[in-house]
Amino acid sequence: MKTVNQGAIVNIGSSKAFMNEPDMEAYAAAKGGIISMTLSMAASLKRYNIQVNCISPGYIETSGYERLSTLK
Repeated sequence: MKTVNQGAIVNIGSSKAFMNEPDMEAYAAAKGGIISMTLSMAASLKRYNIQVNCISPGYIETSGYERLSTLK
């Protein structure tokens, strides 16, 4: 991307980085790190015309979600 002086990077964060929930410390920290990394990368890569964004979705219920509590 630097060679062609353009590009786009999309990282996936989570709203959990900003919310408190028991037993989610590692996940929240990891997603917070992705958000912070995205901000740093955006600042560093701006001069190369590379856009860096982060999508941070909230809760998404999917089929089989109820089984997750049994996997611990």
